[in-house]
Amino acid sequence: MTEIDLAPGDLSLERQSSTGSHPLHAFMSAGWLEMARGEFLALLTSCTDLTGNSFSAIERFAAVPDGAPRPQSGEPALRIDIAGGAAELRYGVEPSETADLEIACHWLDAWHSAALRHGADLDALNARRLAAGRLAVRGSAGAIASLFGEVHDRIADRTIPPPPALPD
Repeated sequence: MTEIDLAPGDLSLERQSSTGSHPLHAFMSAGWLEMARGEFLALLTSCTDLTGNSFSAIERFAAVPDGAPRPQSGEPALRIDIAGGAAELRYGVEPSETADLEIACHWLDAWHSAALRHGADLDALNARRLAAGRLAVRGSAGAIASLFGEVHDRIADRTIPPPPALPD
């Protein structure tokens, strides 16, 4: 386990956005997972050309800090399955599970990434993570790749930001 000094409330489960338009959720909390699932479903419903596609992804997390949400079973990882116009998200996977796209990264890096919209800041974060050996990617999103960009930004808008100073 990594020990990191998180300010009180950094891992609180929910808070109101600065605009008051919708709640913000803590990364990997039950509320965050439900919100992310809803965002995937909303886009699947509006993108009929993706209906026949299936896709799976696993993002495995290393260096999970004390106080971070823990999965009910399995290792800390986000699993996404899209099939038949439905989306399922689960926190916790077995080590033997595989997917079309597999990502391995530090938990705090994933949280930081989840709270950033696409653009220069996210690109720079991913470049630093790759250079430091803190990000590994195997596989591809294929036909679903365009969906990921849009849903990522919608999720970023509803994710509580991580502590300002992340360790490198």
